[in-house]
Amino acid sequence: MKVATLEYIKQVYPHPNADKMDIAVVKGWKVCIKKNEYKVGDLCIYVNTDTELKDCVQYEFLRNKNFRIKAIKLRGQLSEGIIFPTSLLKEFGYSTIVLEENIEGTDVSQYIGAKHYEKPIPTSLAGKIVGHLPSFLKKTDEENLENVADVLQELNNKPYYIATKIDGSSATFYINDGKYGVCSRNLELLEEENNGFWRVSKKYDIENKLRNYFKDKNIAIQGEVYGPGIQNNLLGVKEISFCVFNLWDVDNRKYLDYVDLKNFCVSTQIPMVDVIKEGDNFDLSFNDLQLISNNLKYPSGFVAEGIVVRPKTMFFSKNMNSHCSFKVKNEEYKLKYE
Repeated sequence: MKVATLEYIKQVYPHPNADKMDIAVVKGWKVCIKKNEYKVGDLCIYVNTDTELKDCVQYEFLRNKNFRIKAIKLRGQLSEGIIFPTSLLKEFGYSTIVLEENIEGTDVSQYIGAKHYEKPIPTSLAGKIVGHLPSFLKKTDEENLENVADVLQELNNKPYYIATKIDGSSATFYINDGKYGVCSRNLELLEEENNGFWRVSKKYDIENKLRNYFKDKNIAIQGEVYGPGIQNNLLGVKEISFCVFNLWDVDNRKYLDYVDLKNFCVSTQIPMVDVIKEGDNFDLSFNDLQLISNNLKYPSGFVAEGIVVRPKTMFFSKNMNSHCSFKVKNEEYKLKYE
C-alpha cells in the first residue's frame, strides 16, 4: 500500500484561526503547515494518516505519538497526514528524485521508512496461523476518497449504493477446489474452537451455505467481524457478529455485483452490511459524501466509522487502478477512535 508519495501542492491558504499557520491541499487532503513553508506547485512527500514511521532522528518529534500519523485538529481545523520536503530522501541516503513528467504519485514509502499501520488483532480473534492470505484472494482494503477524488467522475450517472462502514475486523471465508478456509485480513487461520473468526463461521454456518448456494463454484465472501473485545464495539452488540460486504469470484478474479450480493444474503440469511442510500444515477460530490459520513451513527447511538461507496455493477476504475470502491470516513470518528 502506498502510504508516502510524491505529490504537488494544489492549494495553500491561510489558517482561519492561526496567524502562524497555513493549510495546504494535497490530493484531496487538507494539512496544517507552518506559515509560508510551502507554496502552490511545490513537490513534497505526503504521508497518509494510518501510517507508522520508523524510530529515527528525523521523526523524533513524533515519538510521543508512537511515530503514528493520525488525523488531528489544530485550532479548529482538521489536519490529515503530514508533509515533508523532498530533501528528506537525501537524509536517508537517496538522491532527490529528479522532476519529470508523471512523477506525481511515486511511492517513496520504503525510502523514508513508512508503512501502513495495522490495528492489532484482538485476542479473541488471534489464533494459530496456516499461512499468509492465499494468492487467489484479494485483500480487503478500501481506498480513501481523498486519494482518488477523480473516481467520482467515473462513477457519475451510474447506478450506485452507499453502505455503512463497520468498526470491526475484516474476514474472508472461501471455497477453493473443494477446500474451505477462514482468513483474517492478512492470514489464513487454523480451525480452533475459541478463535473468533471460526466461531463466526460456525455461528452462521458459512461453509455449508457457501457449498449449497454456489455448488461447485470457487467463491469467497468477505465481511466484517464485530462485537465485544473487537476494536471499539461501537455498535454495542453483546455477542460476536458478522456482516457481508463482498462476494469474490475466485476463478474470474472479480467482485460480483450488488444484486448478487443482496440475493446471496437474503437466501442464506447471513447479514449484509447496512445500505443507507442507493440510486440509478450517481451525482454526489465529495462534500455531499463527507456530510453523509459525518452524520452517520450506528443504532447504538455512537458515531459510525464512515461509509463505503460502490457501483451496483462493478467496473475497473482507471483512476484507482482497481475495482471501483472507496470509503469516506467520519471526521469525528477519525479524531476519537484512530
